[in-house]
Amino acid sequence: MKKIFSVLWLAVLLGMFPGLAGATDSIDLDRQQRDKIVSALKNIPNMRGMLGESEEEQTVNLAKLVLAEPIQVYYYSEAGFEPLHLVYPLIYEGEVKYLLSAVKRDDLAGNSDTFYNFNENRFVPQVREAAWQKHSVALVYDCNCLYLFDGQNWQLLRETTDVHKRDLTGVVLDPTAKIDTSSLRLTNIQGFWLLEDAYLGRLPRVAPPADEDIAIYLDGEKLAAEGWLRKGRVLLPLRDICDLFELPLEYKDATQRITLRSGRHTYSLRLNESAVLQDGQQYCILDVPAQEREGRTYLPLRFVARLFDLDLQWDENSLRVDIARPEQSVTKVVRHVRMTNEIFSMQLDRPHLAQQMYAEIFAACFEETDAPAEENLGVFPDLDNPDCYYLLTGYDFLRQDGSVYADFELYVHVPGQPVPEEYTEYLICSDGKWYLTLDELPEILKEWDNIEGWQRLY
Repeated sequence: MKKIFSVLWLAVLLGMFPGLAGATDSIDLDRQQRDKIVSALKNIPNMRGMLGESEEEQTVNLAKLVLAEPIQVYYYSEAGFEPLHLVYPLIYEGEVKYLLSAVKRDDLAGNSDTFYNFNENRFVPQVREAAWQKHSVALVYDCNCLYLFDGQNWQLLRETTDVHKRDLTGVVLDPTAKIDTSSLRLTNIQGFWLLEDAYLGRLPRVAPPADEDIAIYLDGEKLAAEGWLRKGRVLLPLRDICDLFELPLEYKDATQRITLRSGRHTYSLRLNESAVLQDGQQYCILDVPAQEREGRTYLPLRFVARLFDLDLQWDENSLRVDIARPEQSVTKVVRHVRMTNEIFSMQLDRPHLAQQMYAEIFAACFEETDAPAEENLGVFPDLDNPDCYYLLTGYDFLRQDGSVYADFELYVHVPGQPVPEEYTEYLICSDGKWYLTLDELPEILKEWDNIEGWQRLY
């Protein structure tokens, strides 16, 4: 079943990237895409360990990396070369240092998003060599191998040798045969964007200006709170932003530690320090430490935008920050509780949290699967049926007008019985499709129960 899903998953990732063989044109990224790439860099605490760097090796200033033109990755099938995803080379001091993959995914509602991650680091030397020789390249998978193609030659980068993992049914690419490669788009690796621009969140100044107050607008209306332009960096008042979204914020004067809760996560940091913790573990490093001014705590604009999922626009000429609430496809959530003695529903009418909950439960559905046999499905545990799954609860995610945006039914395997092979303890059914779930789903659900604001519906 997993092999079948892998083929289906490849189909989901496929997109339309037309073009004939040759170097790509320059790529323009919007602000959101740039911020996501920078976020991917900052949010991997053990990145250097993943990439094989030792403490003795040169420390890389991530802001000094240069993003290069993306390399198209293809999958070779009976239909020919099908575009799969993109890989961005990251150049440091004139050489390819890392590779960053950009995978496009569609959610259950049909919305698309791109996820960035370091998972191609094993092929850096070959891509670096191709860049040094000024070769235009593409990456091509077949059912068991990955190749680098430079317009004339094929270079094997990786092959699945484990007999238990090899796909014996897929199409095999034969580099020695005559292959029509006219549909391949080749990339001439050239840097086009310095990541430092996104780290700063603005164009570099010749000299930093004096400290100034900044006007803050929410959906076009000016707020009483003001931001702070300090040494050329834009800072926003944390408590005022938390109040906008009804998020609790605590400050302990003795330790100068700030703690806030967003969704099911708790974030903490200290004044004049750059490290931010998420649930006690390092989350990211701020470009500018948390600052205090007249009794208020200020954080850099880009971190605030990322933490609260906001679209923040900085107008340097008018000293103005515009906050646009994100379009909330989900504004509330209804949970259907099933107990042995009663069944009732509870509603959470907090758009910011409802949207986060939808994103988390969707992300927990990591693989589509076949529905359990009808005799193995029930409403309450069937201890006599070891393969039984029973309906534990359901979630309806609603739009502003009250219509259902998406619904999820959560099934749990009967306690004390072994989980059937190829299945997980929890299954989710949504829109008639069944999904395996991540191991941390029970912990996520437990966190949801502790969110304040649930109201029982009668």
